[in-house]
Amino acid sequence: GVLGAGWTMLRCAQCSMDIIDREQFHADAVHACGANMVGIAVNIMTGVFEVPILGRAVLTCTASQAAGLWIYEAWRARRQVDAETRLRSIAAEVLGLAPLHSAEDLRRRWRILARLSHPDRNRRPDA
Repeated sequence: GVLGAGWTMLRCAQCSMDIIDREQFHADAVHACGANMVGIAVNIMTGVFEVPILGRAVLTCTASQAAGLWIYEAWRARRQVDAETRLRSIAAEVLGLAPLHSAEDLRRRWRILARLSHPDRNRRPDA
């Protein structure tokens, strides 16, 4: 808990000094917060069940790291889906397609634009 908070504050300072970018800080914070929350919960539960100290340490470290990685991967996958959605909407806008275009609309538009920019059809130097 305390080490995780200190590490998060250090990363926050690095981000404010432009040593790391905001995206890296956000990714680190997601991993660290997830790991710390689970680590604290596992430590409390192992204390309630009177698990020996070595077993508590192993269980806490293992569970916190596994949970931190799982939470980070779920966050990263969601960010990737959001980025792909934004890219698709930008591509549809550039191609001049309606928001609810079909695959056939995309194929037609792509062929028209390919024809317009093909050097055999368009003799302009910027084609």
